[in-house]
Amino acid sequence: MAINEPFERSIPYTHAVGTSESITVSEVGRGHDFRLTVTTPDKTASYVSVYLEAPVLDALIDALLDLKDACDRRQHHGRPIL
Repeated sequence: MAINEPFERSIPYTHAVGTSESITVSEVGRGHDFRLTVTTPDKTASYVSVYLEAPVLDALIDALLDLKDACDRRQHHGRPIL
């Protein structure tokens, strides 16, 4: 990716119902704002897309890391992850 190109990364996944879906994070503008888009198997709402301002990014990263830590701790202690 060239330095002047906006950042975008898609994460493919298989939904519980078996459909191929994705989560995409895209840079919007020059102020570190971003768009989070999730595709769904729902025929009436095939995707959800939200525009988020830059300050939300750090909070989102922190929340995801906290979630990962909580899941790792539960798994380490032998409790099932629901």
